[in-house]
Parts: sequence; C-alpha cells; structure tokens
Amino acid sequence: MDRNRQWISDPEMKRYFDQLPAAIQENLMQSSAEFSNIGELRACVQKLQGQ
Repeated sequence: MDRNRQWISDPEMKRYFDQLPAAIQENLMQSSAEFSNIGELRACVQKLQGQ
C-alpha cells in the first residue's frame, strides 16, 4: 500500500471516508495527503468542503 494511503487501513478513518461524497473521496485518493488520525482527516475534509 502506498505510504500516503496507510490511513485508509484504520477502521475509524475508513468508516468516515466511506461516508464522504464521491467527489471528496476521489480528491483524497488523488492527493498525497497523509493523516495520522481521524482529526487530521476531518480537518482536511472540512477544508475541501470550504468550511
């Protein structure tokens, strides 16, 4: 697995990711962003959503 997608193997982050709109999921998968925890993932999603 790519280093930048190791976060997707975390069950909590995977559940959150799976509930996101397809466009956000695609954006995250295309990015090189790395997340150490669910908080970092949520913060990134909020930025992508313009919040």
